[in-house]
Amino acid sequence: MNDSLMRVTDVSKVTTLSRAEIYRRVKAGTFPAQTRISHRFSAWNRRDVEQWIAKTTRRPNVDLSDLLV
Repeated sequence: MNDSLMRVTDVSKVTTLSRAEIYRRVKAGTFPAQTRISHRFSAWNRRDVEQWIAKTTRRPNVDLSDLLV
């Protein structure tokens, strides 16, 4: 697993959720929250997204490397 950061466009790409749906789920507590990096920059921890995908799809070994090319 990797602890790198992902922007919302990358999170949307690998989860197939729209930006709006990602933020709705974060607000509802059903998706990992983003981390504020600066005033205008926030990102998701890649490991958190991988774990959410694994839990949601019941696939224990998720690696986003293939999807983020």
